[in-house]
Amino acid sequence: MKKIHLSFVLLCLLSVQAWAQIRYESVNYYGNGITEYIEMEIIQTPEYTYYTSENPNKRIKLLWGFEENEIYLQFPGDEKKYRWLGNDEFGSSITCLHPTGNGQPYLRSADPNPPFKYLRSKNPYTGSVEELKFNDETFWYRSNKQTAWVKLRTVRKERPEANNYGYDVYFPNENTAYQLTFLEGMMDMECKNPDGSKQIFYNTNMVTVK
Repeated sequence: MKKIHLSFVLLCLLSVQAWAQIRYESVNYYGNGITEYIEMEIIQTPEYTYYTSENPNKRIKLLWGFEENEIYLQFPGDEKKYRWLGNDEFGSSITCLHPTGNGQPYLRSADPNPPFKYLRSKNPYTGSVEELKFNDETFWYRSNKQTAWVKLRTVRKERPEANNYGYDVYFPNENTAYQLTFLEGMMDMECKNPDGSKQIFYNTNMVTVK
């Protein structure tokens, strides 16, 4: 893996995205045909994961920190530091600077299977536990009374009154919108139901409704 430095400004830009997941790849750097990946997932603070095309299921959570306003990454139990060096303001490419001084190029790539993000709410009126999951701006819904996931028609909407954005979602064969809006911090969402009542869906990594 190369040593990477990412500018402090770029980190600040990335850290305000909602549930952002960004993947970088370095193809055949060592001439062995192996592609190395580093995924950066931003929930509240960044998390970095390393894996390779040779063993994609062996994922290593990396340690990270700042040194002289630069991000460095470390493998667990290893003192060597790899610096993330951003090559442009958009984060489209990274140079990973190894402890040896060699620079390994990583390019930002699209994840063909973006992970689902989950939100959960206990309905204050019915007492049921409700859950949403979404990726690629498509939402699904289920509850402890209806455990099968239902795909919702999803329309992105700007919410100028909340200085934010969200989504109008519709159940199949229905034209009544449930208005979802990101709250401050871009973690949780407020749902305005068709009857005007509101409830909060909280970000959670849980994948089952209890």
